Amino acid sequence: MTYHVLIVEDEPSISDYVKKELVFEDYQVSTAFDGLAALEVFEQAKPAVDVVLLDWMIPKLDGLTVLRRMKKIQPNTPIIFLTARDYIGDKVAGLDAGADDYITKPFEIEELLARLRLIFRKWSTSCSKVYELDYLKVDLTAHTTEVAGKTVNLTQREFALLSYFLDANCKSKLASQAHLI
Repeated sequence: MTYHVLIVEDEPSISDYVKKELVFEDYQVSTAFDGLAALEVFEQAKPAVDVVLLDWMIPKLDGLTVLRRMKKIQPNTPIIFLTARDYIGDKVAGLDAGADDYITKPFEIEELLARLRLIFRKWSTSCSKVYELDYLKVDLTAHTTEVAGKTVNLTQREFALLSYFLDANCKSKLASQAHLI
């Protein structure tokens, strides 16, 4: 499986370098150069974004605001700050706001790649009992299904089939990630 990474970086040289390295490693990559564009790409990306590399100091909306909004849209999408802000207070604020990791510039691409592998390794071992896919949300524990925020009542057989396919999708992601670990 190819993972989709969104790079949110206003410095073209950094964005181009990271994109080139990620594409070489078989990631699908989208880019945005400001906060508003990042949110638009994040919401409209097909396939969905698997991880976001986010600079803090970007135009239109700062990275912390973008982080908070992305977490409201898709709370389970990992977000890694990739920023020059190295003050401990900024690191704490970023991580407390929901960032999954924090890398300061300058950085080595090998470290970034290792941290991405770590994110996907953690993701692969924690297939959730709540599945979210575009407008669909299925909670296997509570036996609830929502489409575009509205509850949909399914028969037991319909729910079992939907659960089966979602679980199979999760397992196929696990199998395809084995080459990353």
